Amino acid sequence: MKTAALPSDPVLRQAIVETLAACGVALDAAHLRDNRPLQLQAAITETAWESFLAALQARFRIRIPARERDQLVTLDDVRACLRAHGGGAVGR
Repeated sequence: MKTAALPSDPVLRQAIVETLAACGVALDAAHLRDNRPLQLQAAITETAWESFLAALQARFRIRIPARERDQLVTLDDVRACLRAHGGGAVGR
């Protein structure tokens, strides 16, 4: 199945931040730094992180292999993962 191309980085970043927020992660999107660990910028519980990963996979129609999940530390990491796996959906 071929998916649509991912949107530009600012739109993709916003979609990632919205997905985090929808999973109950309290954050200030305006102050998030893309290259800094998310855990240092927001209080993310293990349950919220697992919900985020599941929601991200559903939203972008991808599968993130378990071996890669520990490598998702920053917004840059998440964005690179989505691009590497060719996610195509952005809608909710």
